[in-house]
This record gives sequence, structure tokens and C-alpha cells, in this order.
Amino acid sequence: MGTEPIRILDTGTRRCETIPDGVELRHEPALLREALDVDAAAVGRRLRQPHHLVFYSHFAVATVASRSLISEPERHRFWAVGQRTAQALADRYGITPSFPDDQCFQGLIESLSERAEPLPLLAFGLKGQLRDLSPLARRWDVAFTSIPVYASVAAEGSTLRRAFDEVRPHWLALTSARGAQSVADAVGREKLHRLQSSEELRIAAIGLSTAARVEELGLRADLIPPSPDRSKMLFAIAQTSKLT
Repeated sequence: MGTEPIRILDTGTRRCETIPDGVELRHEPALLREALDVDAAAVGRRLRQPHHLVFYSHFAVATVASRSLISEPERHRFWAVGQRTAQALADRYGITPSFPDDQCFQGLIESLSERAEPLPLLAFGLKGQLRDLSPLARRWDVAFTSIPVYASVAAEGSTLRRAFDEVRPHWLALTSARGAQSVADAVGREKLHRLQSSEELRIAAIGLSTAARVEELGLRADLIPPSPDRSKMLFAIAQTSKLT
């Protein structure tokens, strides 16, 4: 690539705040998020008892806060899957949430098991994606409830396809298995495979599940960052590109 800017098509749901030097970034989300209606009264009744409240994303925090689902945050223990979500909780509720050193779902389970006292577990997350805390709940002999507060839908295929053709990316950054499917459907698997085979395109997957879906689509995950953080993925792409 020489001194030419590294063109990256970033398909994550929200725009990255920090862009590495030497990178020309286009953000075009593969999935769009929609807040869901939630029975606030039912949640309020449940939260009369102290809970461990678990959040998996910044958008889940924003949705729960906008629906005023938690009226007495000081009664509960807040847990986030990663530091960014933890910061969103701290900003919204003025509390200090916990999050695991290994910022992934398995790391969260291990952190809860090692650091938390037995309390009922309530998780706010994405519709259609159950992150199952029931084994821990059974061990503690408490209830586990998962409440979907938002959904993700595939972006318009023509919009994704037009962005890809306009950018002609050196790198395609994928942040979820569903997002990978959305991009493949929009751009075309054969086209992506042809560009990868000719080394005109590389694909970065934010984690192992996304990489697995990329492989299932007949493509190759050329890069997986050491932790599932989109900014770190972009910087890893930039560093890798400078070395080649």
C-alpha cells in the first residue's frame, strides 16, 4: 500500500471516536439498532429486591436509562461486559460498576463467580441473543432473568454495497456475526472472495464468533484483535498494514 492511506470500511453500529494516523475511514453500519418497548412496571416490581444488573453494550445502557427502568440504582450491583459499557453506566447512574479484566462474556461469568455475592441476576441485552447466566443462578439458587431492550436489523443492502464500491477498501472491519452476514449479502460472497484471493481486500473480525461466521461464509478473517474493542481493531489494522 506504500504511502497511500489505508482505506477501511468500518461496519460497526456506532462511529469510532479515534482514527489511527494514515487511515481513511468510512463508517457504514451493517446493522441498525432499534429500542424495544419494555414493561417498566414489571421491571420495577422485580427490582424491589436487590439484583446484580448486567449490561452487554453501551446501547443497552442508553435504552434502559431512557425508559427509566431503574429507579433506585443504589439498591443494586451493576456489571458491564467491558470498560466502555461500564463508563456509560457510571455516567448515567453515578455509580461504580464492575467489569472483568477479560472483557468478554466468559470473563464476566468468571468475575461474577469469583467476586459477587449471591443475588438474583437480571441482564439487559439484545433481542435474539441470550447470554445464559442460568448455570451461575442455579449454583447460587437465585433467579436469572434476561430482558431484551433493543433489536438489530440488517442495514439496507444497496447502501452497504454503494459504500463498499465507493471506498474500495483495503480492509473490511466486521464487528458481529450478523453484521458479517449482512455485508456478505449486500456486497456478495463471490466478490468478497475474489478480492481476498487477489489480496486487494483483507477482513478484520472483532472476535472469535465473528471470525467463525466469516469462515462459514467462505471468506478469511485476516486479523482478530487481542480484545473485542473496535478502536483496538482499527489500530491493529493500521499497524499490520504498515508492516506489510
